[in-house]
Amino acid sequence: MRALWLLFVVVTSALPAFAQAPISLAMRVSETSVPLGETFRLEVILTVNGQDAVDDLELPDLSDFTVLRESESQQASFSTRNGRRAITVEHRRSFILRADTHGKHTIGGATATLGNDTARAAPIVITITPRGGQVGTDDDNAATDPDKDVADAGAEAAAGASAEPGARFGNALPQIFLELRADRTEAFVGEQITVVGEIWSRVALGSWPRIPGQKPPGFVCLAIDDGIRPQAVQRSLRGQIFNVYPVSRDALFALAPGAKTLPALEMEVTPAGAFFQRQDVRVRSAPLDLVVKPLPEPAPPGFQAGAVGSFEVRASIKPQRTTVGVPVSVVVEVSGWGNIDEVPLPVWSAGASVRTFPPTVRRERRDRDGLVAGQVIAETLVQPSQPGTLTIPAMTYVVFDTNADTWVTKQTQPLSIAVDAAGTATTGPARPAGRSAIAAGARPLALDIELRESAVLRPAPAIGGVVAVVGGIVGMLGRRRRRASDSADGQRRRRQQDRRAAAEAIVNSGDVAAAQRLLLDAVAERCGDDIRAVDTAALPAVLVARGVGEGLANTIARAIVGAEAARFAPGGPKQQAIQQCLDVATAVDQKVSP
Repeated sequence: MRALWLLFVVVTSALPAFAQAPISLAMRVSETSVPLGETFRLEVILTVNGQDAVDDLELPDLSDFTVLRESESQQASFSTRNGRRAITVEHRRSFILRADTHGKHTIGGATATLGNDTARAAPIVITITPRGGQVGTDDDNAATDPDKDVADAGAEAAAGASAEPGARFGNALPQIFLELRADRTEAFVGEQITVVGEIWSRVALGSWPRIPGQKPPGFVCLAIDDGIRPQAVQRSLRGQIFNVYPVSRDALFALAPGAKTLPALEMEVTPAGAFFQRQDVRVRSAPLDLVVKPLPEPAPPGFQAGAVGSFEVRASIKPQRTTVGVPVSVVVEVSGWGNIDEVPLPVWSAGASVRTFPPTVRRERRDRDGLVAGQVIAETLVQPSQPGTLTIPAMTYVVFDTNADTWVTKQTQPLSIAVDAAGTATTGPARPAGRSAIAAGARPLALDIELRESAVLRPAPAIGGVVAVVGGIVGMLGRRRRRASDSADGQRRRRQQDRRAAAEAIVNSGDVAAAQRLLLDAVAERCGDDIRAVDTAALPAVLVARGVGEGLANTIARAIVGAEAARFAPGGPKQQAIQQCLDVATAVDQKVSP
């Protein structure tokens, strides 16, 4: 019985491995109902269990759509099945498609073959709705009035939308033409309009230039860089095969509403062929008419110009616990899709009980799938002045979401940290034990005297020579004191020279922490080594108690706080903080207020 049970376990555990097909194929779209002229994404996903290459892959028929872009990627994953290492490779083909005629269109199925195994992906039906209306049922479509179709097409043409590339030429398509197309002809202020320049040619081109992005007045223009280099592809247009060469791809963001016109593009291209048979061809696009709509009124309270797109907002604070006078960093991040170069940040206030430093703002663009995307990160240094709980209130961020064409209000969670009371600072002269003990004011010269055996410790040779010996001792002590004084001054001068030499290296390296240490070295030499452990808030009072002028004491404290601010807020005014520390250190060495 036990043997049968073990056999059952072995067989059942092996079943998934035998049941798993060598290949599988699937198709999916970003949406199944798309407005006329809008774009959508199609993905064909081929999964191969093993390292074999498929014998054949038949992609779906996309002749009902305009292919704006296609890309290919693959990803491998490893697993263990029945004690054996297995590999699965996923091949992904992505298409950005645009619908140019309304109605229901079918994306045909795809097929893949590997040996005796065949995988199929089912067709997908896409409903293309006219702008401002919805396509009816199949029965309604069957009864569509041809005159209405013509009227719809005429309305679109009047609005500046072309049904297909080269529509301006009618039935007489040229051999080569330049087309300037937008993914939408109507957009809100601040909403992305993707404008693509393409050369359509029935003959292969030997060369074609990449033209700079459009700079039309009233728009912010950003070249799209999502890491995918546009490649020349073949397209079918009115039963003819064209080679399509991309020459530009830009994102435009309108600054004000109204009717806009993008000027025509003009350039020269060179057909392929023998050198002496080549003849440059000058092509010119048609101007492109756009309609920019104002944002819906009224805008919700708190909306800031530029917050148009699809964004998320987050806030955090670090560290989670601090002490009075020790700053913390409040980080606010806005990320998503939109004109990331102009996206504003939430406005917030920490209250009157804290000191805030100017924020450090960093913008990072990471375009994706033809859309401008990225994040904006702001770090603000907050210095609490009272013990207790420091609370950063919830931040409200109002966005006009272009995916839903509506206002969206987002809010962060409130932030709070515990603020401990500062430790009691020593206000009198420093009294640490050992050679490092330094009283208030200048360093006692006696601390630098190295004692050694001398003639004064040896017995006198004769009573008659007592006077001479005593005189010699007095002279010797005087000379040693002068040498000791010279030695102390020399050491101090050498330390100051070393600091001046180190200052140049610190400026070149941009090391704020090193500049702060150099300043503390200069202060510690005058006021005692324990000055390094004094809380920043109590530092001016301690320095004044140890003989430093009030003006210089406050300047030293400001320089140290500025260095802390630059260190806590990456990307902050580092060079300014470094220079301030070095200038104050020089003033301390010279005992002169800068």
